[in-house]
Amino acid sequence: RLTPVGTFMTGGKTPRTSESMWFSQPRDDHDEVVASVRSALLDAVLMPSQFAESLQVTRYEEGGFYNLHYDFSQPAMVRNQPIKYPHGPVERSATLVVYLTEGFEGGETVFPRVRAPGSGG
Repeated sequence: RLTPVGTFMTGGKTPRTSESMWFSQPRDDHDEVVASVRSALLDAVLMPSQFAESLQVTRYEEGGFYNLHYDFSQPAMVRNQPIKYPHGPVERSATLVVYLTEGFEGGETVFPRVRAPGSGG
């Protein structure tokens, strides 16, 4: 079930407006569809399953956003929520974004520090 995402306020601004859910491991890995999707995504990023987080699904309504952010967990937050983060802080070596919507206008994902191929840097 999708629920509103809690995030840290930064500079008095809401960093994100969305709803998310996580598929819990190993419970949801027994579902054939979840296991198949997870396997295909891990193959796409060449990552062994023991190093991967659970799958996350996020929904943004019209006008929703997620401001620029670092894609890792904050140690203080993790220490205060050991049930949600049983393995401690996450330093993500890969993030795979899959869009499940078609026929929409607007919206973008930007990686401001990644140089496009052939951009000379």
